[in-house]
Amino acid sequence: MLRNRKYFLGSILISLIFYLWGYFSLQYDFFPAFLIRTAIEYTLGSHRILKSNTTSGGQRLGRSSHIDIIKSIPYLGSAKTLSINNFKAKSFQPAMVFPGYNLYTTGSDDEACLIDNEGRLLHYWKYPREKIIWRSPVELRPKYRGWRSFWPLETLDLFVIYDYLGLARLDKKSRLKWVYKGGCHHDLWITPDGNIYVLGSRHEKEAFYDNRLVVSDYIIVLDLNGHERQRIRLLDLILKSKYRFLLPSSEQLTEPYSLDPLHTNSIQVLDGNLVDKHSELFKKGNILISVRNLSSLFIIDFQKQEIVWAWGPTNISFQHKARLLENGNILLFDNGLKTSRVIELDPISQKIVWQYKGIEEETFFSKLYGAAQRLPNGNTLIILSQQRKAIEVSPQKDIVWTYTLISDDNSNPLVLYELQRYSSDYFINNLFDKY
Repeated sequence: MLRNRKYFLGSILISLIFYLWGYFSLQYDFFPAFLIRTAIEYTLGSHRILKSNTTSGGQRLGRSSHIDIIKSIPYLGSAKTLSINNFKAKSFQPAMVFPGYNLYTTGSDDEACLIDNEGRLLHYWKYPREKIIWRSPVELRPKYRGWRSFWPLETLDLFVIYDYLGLARLDKKSRLKWVYKGGCHHDLWITPDGNIYVLGSRHEKEAFYDNRLVVSDYIIVLDLNGHERQRIRLLDLILKSKYRFLLPSSEQLTEPYSLDPLHTNSIQVLDGNLVDKHSELFKKGNILISVRNLSSLFIIDFQKQEIVWAWGPTNISFQHKARLLENGNILLFDNGLKTSRVIELDPISQKIVWQYKGIEEETFFSKLYGAAQRLPNGNTLIILSQQRKAIEVSPQKDIVWTYTLISDDNSNPLVLYELQRYSSDYFINNLFDKY
């Protein structure tokens, strides 16, 4: 009897040890966490496996491909992932579609998907913010909605912004390399010399606004290990410039400016390739930013810390994702008040040289978010975030490709935050198959 009791207690102790080992391996990401998560996802995933749908023009995931995808997911966290949401990918004119891979994030979770132009999932990253513990004054923060922007390396390392919280670097298996907890938000840019320029914020009392507490935007420079090198406060640059008049007064600091007078939402560091076209505007190291709540674009001489160019008010409204193109023009998504458009602006003449407003049969409007990317073949990839739709249009404004997310969860509606196309040779060959 005593011997049986010892066996019984011994079995309980061994079971408890394995249970705790498994539990803490999941919490702190050591062996056998990956195997446990794979088994859980495979067990729970059977009711969520997507079937083939040839009528949509795209391919959905069946069981065999689902198993392959699971191999790339080291941390599952929750059952719901954007990779298993319904979607439609369609090529209207396949020969005109720019070949490559599409990386995107939604508002569903801390995750990102890389797909091909047929909608097939190639790679997946996920790292919940609950595993990165930091506190922030939530009363001034927008509602947290998952990963915002990203920057992939050819090795499938991924820099991701936890919106208004921080910036993290993950490896291709979603293991955390480092996190910078600097209130990072919206957008980042990495230069060839390895500097990371990211938008950040602090809550500060501002004399210009009668010492009210406001969200104050910064440009923050980090190295590739996440160490801060420099920061400048954007409000200071505007206050000392001739564009000071664009700022709302303290009395005007109500909706949509309440507590957030700037709401900067995109950043790009210029490489100097166009300096012969205009030495002041296109100087190497200058920074192009989009300031949503001022409906303005600015080019900043970062070395002198002064604004050298501005454009926007009365021409655009609450725009996103301004990018300087190789031809010296600026492409941006103009959200507008009732309808949206994508415009290409000549910053020297300040004339709009190309724009896209959608087609008459469909609404072209995203009140929030939105983006546009000029592709190497001259096409433009447009993100209608709130419609959860990406479209690729030719220079002649013909639609050649679309990608649409279909949300099946009304309590947690998706948006298409960002979708960027990368050329077929951007990532290391066959890296997707090496897990």
